[in-house]
Amino acid sequence: MVRIAIDCMGGDGGPATVIKGAMQGNPKLKDVHLLFVGPKPELNDIIAASESENSFTYEVIDAPEVITNEDQPVLAVRRKKNSSLAVAAALVKEKKADAMITTGSTGAFLAAGLLIVGRMKAIRRPALAAVMPDLNNGGKGALLLDCGANMDATSEDLVNYARMGSLYSTNLLQRQNPSIALLNVGPESKKGNQVVKDTFEKLSNSELNFIGNIEARDLMLSPAEIVICDGFAGNIAIKTFEGAALILLKKLKEVFMSSLLGKLSGAVLRPALLRLREELDYNKHGGAILLGLDGLCIKCHGSSSPDAIQAAVNQACDFVEQNILQKISDELSI
Repeated sequence: MVRIAIDCMGGDGGPATVIKGAMQGNPKLKDVHLLFVGPKPELNDIIAASESENSFTYEVIDAPEVITNEDQPVLAVRRKKNSSLAVAAALVKEKKADAMITTGSTGAFLAAGLLIVGRMKAIRRPALAAVMPDLNNGGKGALLLDCGANMDATSEDLVNYARMGSLYSTNLLQRQNPSIALLNVGPESKKGNQVVKDTFEKLSNSELNFIGNIEARDLMLSPAEIVICDGFAGNIAIKTFEGAALILLKKLKEVFMSSLLGKLSGAVLRPALLRLREELDYNKHGGAILLGLDGLCIKCHGSSSPDAIQAAVNQACDFVEQNILQKISDELSI
């Protein structure tokens, strides 16, 4: 039985969206115990009005306080100990939950991960890892880390990111000996700042399947299954991708709706366009995992749909069932 603590507060859609996503048609729920965290009376009312086609167990954990995007992350985590985010993180820390999922403030999520859950002994700085849609692999996606946990990283940090990413990709994404690239301003080994150059050398001399540098323009057609970078570059890259994908789909819709010929063309191309939208949908891959913590913490987008929450529940189940945290800890302790 996988126990998942779900921070129901903080997302754009409110607790109803989060609860609906956790409860909706998900065959894995038969092996899941959900811990809904938030103001108990409000959550009980939402759950009572919700329907699920699955049989599962749950409980509601009272957390009357809420951390907002306006709160200073570290201070909020320290002062609002009864907030839904802090309580969910404490459940993971105390081993009362195997994982936590939140759609709340990214800064507070990172602070709760470090201050409450804590790091693995071998990790100096955890990395936020997310699966980016990748058109080169039929929408299977490329793992990008760090996506924003640390604005600065040493070459040792980046090599650890590569090791954690390799274990994540092998076990969760079912990729054998996954290829790894380093995000840089050019493919040449001498390009980039000193940290990137040192990382290139260390990865080249490692047992990992390192294939060299990759430029940001190649991310959507990535030759690598894992892309490594510091959190500053990674956060810009993933948000640029999200924005570009939304604009592309919006513009295509405008073109096809602008005339009768466009509508007819759109009707003909509809199956292909739906496949493209599916491949560009980052929500289907679940949330971003803060790798390097002594517990599983998943951050979903603030605007996550119920389907995205469901994907994160699946992601948490697979991660826990395959004992990936222990595998990462064992690998980095060698």
